[in-house]
Amino acid sequence: MEPKEIVLAAYQAANNGQYAKANGCLSPEFRKELTRTQSLGVAAGRSLRRNLLKPESRRSDAAAHCRKMLREISECMKTIADMKLGSAKSLKALWNMATRNRNLVKIEATRQVIRNSRARVYLRLTLRDGSVVKDSEPLVFLRGKWFLG
Repeated sequence: MEPKEIVLAAYQAANNGQYAKANGCLSPEFRKELTRTQSLGVAAGRSLRRNLLKPESRRSDAAAHCRKMLREISECMKTIADMKLGSAKSLKALWNMATRNRNLVKIEATRQVIRNSRARVYLRLTLRDGSVVKDSEPLVFLRGKWFLG
């Protein structure tokens, strides 16, 4: 199958709520990277929170400001950690974003560019309200097949 056929099939499946079928079009490396990113984020967040609990050595305004910023970053990292990247739930959320909450009426591949083992498919998505959105998806060629990611 050509890259554009893979993208169209994945989007159509996700738009119809067939997330397992759509996930089958994702590269295994993409899913591994999501899981790896999740675990790195969790570890970094723990480390950051541990360091914030240490006794405050400096009590200057600049140090207080830095600690406040670090606390805000820590909260953001906790939110990301709670997403459980790579899980079925997070992949469903990603597909819902891609399909604009399953509001696609028409999915067209306007162009595909293939360079060696990489490709990019450009899309024209028509939504239920009549608006048109342009998007693109990267693909990779692995073990004789094209995958999203």
